[in-house]
Amino acid sequence: MSRTVDWSGPRPKGFGSRFVPTHDPDLVETRSGGGCLSIFGLPFLLAGLFVLQTPLRIIPVENFEAIPWFVYIVFGGTFTAVGAVLVFGRTGMILDRRNGLIIRWHGLLVPMKRTEHSLGDVRRVTLTKDSGDSDSPDTYPVRLEGDLVKPVAVCSPTDYHEARRAAKEIAAFLSLPLEDSSSGVKVLRDPDKLYESLRDRARRLKEDTSRLPDPPFQMKTIIRETGDGLILEIPVQTSGLSRLLHLVGAALFVGFGLYFFLPFTRLPAPPAIRYALMGVFLVVFILGPLWSVVGKVFPASRNRTVVTVTPAFLRVRERIGRKVKLTEIPSDELQELEMPTMKNMLDTIKLPGGVPRQELPDTGVPRLSDGRPVPDSVLWLMKRAGSRGITACGDNASVRFGEGLPEEEMTYLYALIRKTLIGGQW
Repeated sequence: MSRTVDWSGPRPKGFGSRFVPTHDPDLVETRSGGGCLSIFGLPFLLAGLFVLQTPLRIIPVENFEAIPWFVYIVFGGTFTAVGAVLVFGRTGMILDRRNGLIIRWHGLLVPMKRTEHSLGDVRRVTLTKDSGDSDSPDTYPVRLEGDLVKPVAVCSPTDYHEARRAAKEIAAFLSLPLEDSSSGVKVLRDPDKLYESLRDRARRLKEDTSRLPDPPFQMKTIIRETGDGLILEIPVQTSGLSRLLHLVGAALFVGFGLYFFLPFTRLPAPPAIRYALMGVFLVVFILGPLWSVVGKVFPASRNRTVVTVTPAFLRVRERIGRKVKLTEIPSDELQELEMPTMKNMLDTIKLPGGVPRQELPDTGVPRLSDGRPVPDSVLWLMKRAGSRGITACGDNASVRFGEGLPEEEMTYLYALIRKTLIGGQW
């Protein structure tokens, strides 16, 4: 199944930045800047302009002579420059397939500088995942890449489906293959097969899904067969390493809290105030962290994922505590079903500087992209972390389940799910 993308009229949203309406079918233009960035930068701009007026004595300031005049210029100029860039800064990109150019520009409200790259050097569109931290979300960069050129970033949405749509539309527009490694497995799609379902692809390639690997001796997953499919009950898994990290983090938090709080219990205050203060500290700094850790280190028996698989759909019901999340993907919309293995995750690691991966014979020894064996300490950590689970993707929904299970068990479940969704041999 394929879908034709009409580029003859105004562009819909999808790149994570604003499209500029154009009626040229050979041009795609995006712009970014303004909006929330302008609001965020306005205080910087106003503060900088205020400070710059101080040396001119336009605004009287007490103790003006206490600070050298050039300090006002440096600080005011810095704040004004940062604020002006945030308020008035604009960037954009034009894909010109008629002339074979990628044009990047930036300026203040209008283009002031532009750089050009050749589209002829681009060989693929890539979609990857950059994991965030506690202060920033995960992002999904979409890039244009070639074998001998520096990758050109198109956008980096925080929403996976937005990034997926953008990558597909760009690949269709440029007639380039799409390389998606956001799930941990590198998947390559030809430009005319971007919207092909998993079942149609298996039938086209005549995949034989009737053979299953041997099930592991001890399985944590409960498998029940139904009239038209099967039901998998997967308990929530927490690896030993993850439990240890949570326990150590909670212990450090409680320890620092006790160290800084205990002196306050000896303040000359009425007993009622001291007891109230101790109660607040007990709830916020002791019971709160401990309750959070208990839920992660000793997950409740009712916390589990129920996966229902039939030839018509894949349904995943996740329950963590009181939260229940239900995701259903019809089989004709399911396009990817991937299970990252340890080897897959090592293959997706790239060396700094764009050094190509060394293609070496498979000797059974896990290797880094430069050919060196993977250190034993890294292998130990990866095994303790368990499997990354199975990722199912469609254009409108995606879900991951089974994280933390042993890789042997996930391999068996993956083959069982594919057989149910796709069927036997063609």
